Amino acid sequence: FLVDKKGRALIKQEFSLLKEGLKRLRAIYFSGGNSPVPPESYGVLNEIGTLMLKYPSLKIQIEGHTDSAGDKAFNMKLARDRARNVLEHLLKHFPELSRDRFRVVGFGSDKPVASNQTFQGRKANRRVEFIIINQNSLFK
Repeated sequence: FLVDKKGRALIKQEFSLLKEGLKRLRAIYFSGGNSPVPPESYGVLNEIGTLMLKYPSLKIQIEGHTDSAGDKAFNMKLARDRARNVLEHLLKHFPELSRDRFRVVGFGSDKPVASNQTFQGRKANRRVEFIIINQNSLFK
């Protein structure tokens, strides 16, 4: 059995999410130039909120990203806005969660996961990712 530090059994998917730090395993994608949380991401956000309720010591960094269209200053603001909007959505739907368990960061177009030369690449780069900050403190 896979267990956390408190001896709680973990399902395999949950273990993978926690062990891999949620990095790009769970991402939310945005349309160009927009920062509102897209409705198709609500399921992912519910999973993350539920996971955070189950693990009260879990801390997450919410990272906002953009494609390379537009100027750098605009993209940095847009990336931060995306991450902040995701945080606000989580706090609204999971009021038990404390804001201090989250860190919000905007990277603009500095960390692409795909080429910005194609439509599909730009689409993949317009995202918010979740990174566990205190991963080592969750397991035995």
